[in-house]
Amino acid sequence: MGDITGTLHTCEAVISESCFILRRGGLVPDPVFTMIQTGVLAIVPAFHTTQAQQRVAHLVNTYHNLPASFADACLVRMAEATNQAQLFSLDRDFTDYRTSKGKSRSLISPY
Repeated sequence: MGDITGTLHTCEAVISESCFILRRGGLVPDPVFTMIQTGVLAIVPAFHTTQAQQRVAHLVNTYHNLPASFADACLVRMAEATNQAQLFSLDRDFTDYRTSKGKSRSLISPY
């Protein structure tokens, strides 16, 4: 995987899950907050889960076998709203998410 340039856009659900996973692994979530403070990560203020809740719920139900977390579904929905978006994830399950036409999503991942 090459160097990533620019800002990565995300939402609160993904920040929350990232901090939880780090804590569960015995690590502190400080790097997540550093990435926000330095502009590497930007929380998209225009993404409101209440406006996207039907689609997010559909994604969670469609991919229940992965299982798709709420944060995963939010990130996929954000990518759907932007035609040229690439998903960045360290989660192997993101290789299984498809577009509405059944195509693989554009993904930056070690998998």
